[in-house]
Amino acid sequence: MRPKHLLCCLFTFALLLPSFASASDWLLFTSTQQTGTSWLYDRETIVYSKAKSLAGVEIPMKDSNYPRLWIKSVRDRVETTYQVELNCKGRTARLQDDGGKTLYSVPSIDYLYDGQIVPDSVLDTLRKTVCH
Repeated sequence: MRPKHLLCCLFTFALLLPSFASASDWLLFTSTQQTGTSWLYDRETIVYSKAKSLAGVEIPMKDSNYPRLWIKSVRDRVETTYQVELNCKGRTARLQDDGGKTLYSVPSIDYLYDGQIVPDSVLDTLRKTVCH
């Protein structure tokens, strides 16, 4: 590839990258008055799945009771993203940071790892919004 052509491609990619990165469909699902935090979920990332084991191999199956999606909190222009896996029937959740690390407790959103979702919490509002 010629250097001029390569530079042109890189320049075009650099211009288009922000539009790809902002292709998310973030929707507000709640805000907390006490902390001034807004909570949004990305409708484009919702995946409904449930793992089923068959001969020791887990096979993902679509099930609307098990959504996985990205949420973010916004406070004073600081954004933090999390991936959430919900169990709609069991009313439990698992929360991971954007690096894939499972968070065991995040008091600001009333969350305990694989524990029951606290009524009237941020995750309970998300559950009511996403679960069908």
